[in-house]
Order: sequence, then structure tokens, then C-alpha cells
Amino acid sequence: MSENRHTIVFGTVTMTTGDTEYSLAIPKDARELAMKLEDATKAWRLSATTGVVAAGGYRLVAGESASFVEGLKEQTLYFACTTAGQTLHYSYLVPYRTRP
Repeated sequence: MSENRHTIVFGTVTMTTGDTEYSLAIPKDARELAMKLEDATKAWRLSATTGVVAAGGYRLVAGESASFVEGLKEQTLYFACTTAGQTLHYSYLVPYRTRP
């Protein structure tokens, strides 16, 4: 029964400088990742490849979120926003672990 229990990890990344690449390392056992910019009026960019979001990459329209339920693996995701001072919220599940 315990193999189905998970802990939700919440976090934020503040993008203090516009058009600058920021990153989030995803643990190997994470699942159901969700990412959303706090200011829903701003667009942001996302990529699994470093070096592309500051000038391009996959563009998410204002208010759009990114969700990944399947196919997550240990990797780093890169993101940027043209407007400085934006906060990206994220959450994902990891297996619940009891303390020894």
C-alpha cells in the first residue's frame, strides 16, 4: 500500500532578469510536474535544452501552464520570461519516504 503514497513538492523560481535562462532540476522519481507563471498576463518560454530560452525556445502564451504527467526523467528544464521579476511556480510528486 505504501508504494502508492507520494509527497507533493512545491517551489518557486524568481526570474529577476528578463530574457535570462533559469533552470529547474527534476529528480529521477518525480511525476506529474506542473509549472505556471504567477503573472498570468506574461508569456514565458520553456525548453529541455540549455541555451535556447533566452532568445527563443518553446513559447507559452500568457496564462498558459506546462504540465507533464508521463515521461518525466531526471533532467533539467530551462525557462525564461521577457519581463524581469517574474515568479514561476512549480509542483511535482515524489514517492513518500518514511524517516528511519
